[in-house]
Amino acid sequence: MKPRLINLEAAREAIKPYLQQYLQEHGYDTSKNFRCINPAHNDGDPSMTCKKYPNEAFCFGCGMSVDVFKAANILEDKPDKGSEFVEENLLYLAKKYNVQVKMADLTAEEVYEYRTYQAYKFAAELVSCTEFGDYELIDAEIERRGWDKKKCASWGIGTVNTEEFKNQMRQAGFEPKFLDGVDLDRSNLFNNRNLIFTVYDDAGRPVGFSAKNLKYNKDGKNGPRYINTRETGLECAIFKKGERLYGYDIAKDAPSPLYIFEGQADVVTARHHGLMNCCSAMGTAVTDHHIVLLKKHGSFTITLVFDSDKGGEEGVKRIIDKKFSKEKDFRIKLCQLPEGMDPDELIRTKGFDEFVRLKRWDVFEWRIAQFIEQIDGEIGEDERRDIADKMIPIIVSEKSHIRQEEMAKKISKMTGYDVSTIISEVKRLRSEKEADIGARKINLIEALVHTVKRDPRDTEVALAQCLSDVNSINKSLQIEGEDSSTLGSIMNLKELDEAKTGEFAGFYMKPNGLGSIAARLNEDWKQDCLVYVGGGEQAAKTTMCCQMAYEIADNPLNNAICIYHSIDDVYKRIVYKWICNAAEGQNLHLNHVSSPNYWARQEGFEYITDVREKAYKKIINMIKDNKLVVKDASDGHSLSYGESLVSFYRDRYPSKNIILFIDNFHKLPDYADINGHERIKRLSNHLKNMAVMYHITIVSTVEYRKLAAGELPSNVAIAESRSLSYDSDVIIHLYNDLHNKGENLAECIHYGENGGDILPRIWCKFGKNKITGYVGLEYLDLYPELANLKPVEKNRANQEYLERKEFLSNNKGKTFGS
Repeated sequence: MKPRLINLEAAREAIKPYLQQYLQEHGYDTSKNFRCINPAHNDGDPSMTCKKYPNEAFCFGCGMSVDVFKAANILEDKPDKGSEFVEENLLYLAKKYNVQVKMADLTAEEVYEYRTYQAYKFAAELVSCTEFGDYELIDAEIERRGWDKKKCASWGIGTVNTEEFKNQMRQAGFEPKFLDGVDLDRSNLFNNRNLIFTVYDDAGRPVGFSAKNLKYNKDGKNGPRYINTRETGLECAIFKKGERLYGYDIAKDAPSPLYIFEGQADVVTARHHGLMNCCSAMGTAVTDHHIVLLKKHGSFTITLVFDSDKGGEEGVKRIIDKKFSKEKDFRIKLCQLPEGMDPDELIRTKGFDEFVRLKRWDVFEWRIAQFIEQIDGEIGEDERRDIADKMIPIIVSEKSHIRQEEMAKKISKMTGYDVSTIISEVKRLRSEKEADIGARKINLIEALVHTVKRDPRDTEVALAQCLSDVNSINKSLQIEGEDSSTLGSIMNLKELDEAKTGEFAGFYMKPNGLGSIAARLNEDWKQDCLVYVGGGEQAAKTTMCCQMAYEIADNPLNNAICIYHSIDDVYKRIVYKWICNAAEGQNLHLNHVSSPNYWARQEGFEYITDVREKAYKKIINMIKDNKLVVKDASDGHSLSYGESLVSFYRDRYPSKNIILFIDNFHKLPDYADINGHERIKRLSNHLKNMAVMYHITIVSTVEYRKLAAGELPSNVAIAESRSLSYDSDVIIHLYNDLHNKGENLAECIHYGENGGDILPRIWCKFGKNKITGYVGLEYLDLYPELANLKPVEKNRANQEYLERKEFLSNNKGKTFGS
């Protein structure tokens, strides 16, 4: 038995620097751009480079980024996941480059688990080997269904002869008692009457088998129609039917939506017609384990495909009412099949286009239709209450408040309950859920205190377990990707590549945007960094942070996820700013985004619809790719919620740079039981610890105390400034020279880019800069309607300073420069 690798992460990091040497050994000259190694990319103009990321190669053409392990997967077919990754990829490279790894003997439990997985892997190889077993019945079934035998074999579908199977398993070193203990010694499952489907876990490892008895008849003399692996023993239960989704190992990596069918044959037929984003619950109902699995891999857009008979409809009602109605993460569609047909038969007999044309209902729409069918005449009080009880949880699970209101109106019309009553019930259920989460956390803390009092020596272990359990609660609430974002799901479009060439240590931002700010931070601030952005009212703090998030997310060289957690503004105000930024200087104003139909009818604004559409597509695509994430107070407004977001994305994308934007620091509700300076100190310490613990950058806006007349912003102007100044790596103060100039200010301001117009000029002072040490001034012009800041040369800003000051002091109702 092979020993266990005990320094996996350290070994990975030690091997990664050998990427260039590995590529050179395979004929790639990494001293310059070279042909992309992505087999799907026909790279005629060498576009892959090793000069942008440490220990990674990046392709400007297709956007692929690879480390040495992925390169070995592509060039030498080394596994990139599962236990095989360690054995055949990591240890292979470690030996090749003489990297020391630490090994230890496996425990008895680890030995048993290792052997179980190995036994199932070997069994799956026998099942899918077309040269092993009597295929007479199986070939006829495969031909009847129009399947390709080689494809079936590649998906672990086939058959075996019972005695030959048992002999091969024993010759491979698996004794009969062990095989019996892991359910691999069953003649009724492993025989040539059965079409056997290998069930893989989400990591692609064989963990079970499901078979269809091709000699089944109704009298039952030839055994049951379907046979499944029962379990693999108490010591290592790798297969439980209610925890697995057949075909999900492939479907999880395919584009959404995820189709969930009833049977395995439905999945196989759909795959033959190119539908790889499908799986099967293997005849069982959707379970809580399935929900957790779907969340783990970000499968939030689901289409449930079900039979049109009463059993199929009742099954879907149970899934909706008991499972998905409690979940905010998922967007569910329902696809009802023609009577008497399953997906396999429909696709084979009517064609794949017929399946595609089937109506997809949303949950609310379909559930309402079901109630309408059941209503015969007047609705009684019991029926009204039943409809409300079933439908209100569906409203709770809907993220859009606008859509919630539409749903409430329909339920009100149907039941006679007042809309306000229904909305109140929605809010009550949501509050109950939040209270339940709080109670669960309190129970964990009480258990921690009890453990520590009982034996103080257990403090560290108990604290670590408590933190882990709290994290698990937080992660269970997370919403990821476009499917649960505020923008909803949309087709995946190719992102515009605006990458710049040249060496740069920090985050790339646009030369005609915040590039001057980025230049003052031209050292590595991609992790362990806390930045505070301060300013008074209308100092463009939110605009700067939104623009910074967009510009960092937009450049693939940053390899970044920008999470914008707004406490002050609702999500749409943030999104509108991003859309204006995505218009790339085409004069798309905030009101053009929010009121397109009005502006499109105005003379001279015909371009609005096209520009807005393209900008929306770009932002939606960035959200689909998890480059931009937006959350507002309706999702969660505490620092602990923000930390759960970071933890979720850090677990899912360990190699990406993550930037968390918080707007506004002083409105965070955490540590509410502590007053004054100590509370701010705790919050700031918490932020700094988050940055270091998760190796991220945090950018947070902060409030100022009331400034005296003529006082410019500084570190001491920040409310409760001592702790913030101490914890931060960078402090940027913003000052709007047009703000607070009197009630007649609007009469003398004309936004625009023409020579005669005056724009708010934002002074950006670096009050602290541990990144590069620069603490001077930069200048930006604010275009409020465009939600955009553009750089101003220092010489020009200095020349105009006195002129602007005089104009603002002496003129009313005049254009600057007139």
